[in-house]
Amino acid sequence: MKKNQPYNPFLVAGYYGPEYFCDRETETAKIISALENDRNISLMSPRLEGHTWYVQAVLNRLFEYRKDINKPEIVFSAILELLEENTYGYQELLNAYSNVQVNLLRAIAKEKVIAQINSGDFISKYRLKNSSSINRALKKLTDNELIYKSEKGYTIYDRFLGLWLIK
Repeated sequence: MKKNQPYNPFLVAGYYGPEYFCDRETETAKIISALENDRNISLMSPRLEGHTWYVQAVLNRLFEYRKDINKPEIVFSAILELLEENTYGYQELLNAYSNVQVNLLRAIAKEKVIAQINSGDFISKYRLKNSSSINRALKKLTDNELIYKSEKGYTIYDRFLGLWLIK
């Protein structure tokens, strides 16, 4: 280890360089290169927001196909197949919630991330109930870990559920 390199890159102050963190420009260039060279498997990770469990589930399904996985339609077919396999479970899950809660869940899924959940635009766009109803639904969905709040806003915890809700 070099003399000035930290043992922990997550420091309170200072910056040690890009080798410790994601380089979005390089990452974007790699994705564009992959797409231009028919390595379309790169399309999957952004849809699943890079969560390794979901990516691994799709890759396992693609491995079962034993076909050329560089075709986007095969990747999307694998994702749809996984969603369909979970349909019964998702339907049963939604049956445990009120219409207000399910409608809020669907609205969040369509937005992917919503920062201002009580904004008039969001409420009217999805024909949701008033703010107090949304806040009660939000509490229930958050307590049951169907949604969570990140620094960007509220999002669906289960990426496959989020895709299933909008398909």
